[in-house]
Amino acid sequence: MTLSQIEKVSGEEGNFSVTLRQEPRFVDLDKCTGCGECLSMSISEEHPPREIDGRLWVDRIHIDEAACVHCGQCVEACLKENKEKHALSSIVRNRIEAVETKETIEQPTPFQNLLGMSRKERKAFWDEAFQKCIKCYGCFDACPTLVDDPQGLHCSDWVGPGGVPPDYPLFHLIRAYQVGKSCILCAECELTCPSGIPLKTLQDIVCAFEPDDVFELVPGLGAEARQAIVRDWNRRKSAVVEVTQ
Repeated sequence: MTLSQIEKVSGEEGNFSVTLRQEPRFVDLDKCTGCGECLSMSISEEHPPREIDGRLWVDRIHIDEAACVHCGQCVEACLKENKEKHALSSIVRNRIEAVETKETIEQPTPFQNLLGMSRKERKAFWDEAFQKCIKCYGCFDACPTLVDDPQGLHCSDWVGPGGVPPDYPLFHLIRAYQVGKSCILCAECELTCPSGIPLKTLQDIVCAFEPDDVFELVPGLGAEARQAIVRDWNRRKSAVVEVTQ
């Protein structure tokens, strides 16, 4: 079973039970015809191979990063076309189905808890979480939808090198807005975080609320950074309107 990780092993000798988490393939195996075009050795000059850890990788399912406006329509199309096998890990998909079928949720989620907190309590919650950040950038590497936007926000423009933990919530909010509504709910940012920071909850907030409401739910951001986020948010909304028209 490829693209799978062992989550838990239980049982006894001769009677084991193994729980696996399958990562998203972004390809529906039931619809794949095996034509082999994705394995073609002809490499376009427009999309040269990238060197990662001494190996060359070629994008077979390609998104033009220069033209991408992060509108999220490709993700929506994927969800509609592949309702059962889209770009979500199996465990996250099961959690979403529990909500969709209106099953009882015994424990409130961190998101739900935050909505019931006072501003002071929310500030304490995020301060405790963010101060654990070791600035490993693993959340950047794990995200399947985070691509470079030359006109967008960049952590390197706001957060200097060194500094562990980094300036928060600046570092984490700018990263969340870099992903924006292209987030596919895979939760890899949170699952791979060595410090257990609730990055998925932060991403949910950014996707669900306008920036002014986000700043209330995640307090502590400076005025200049807030203005920059609002400008980028408005720019992206305008780009989506132009594309849909």
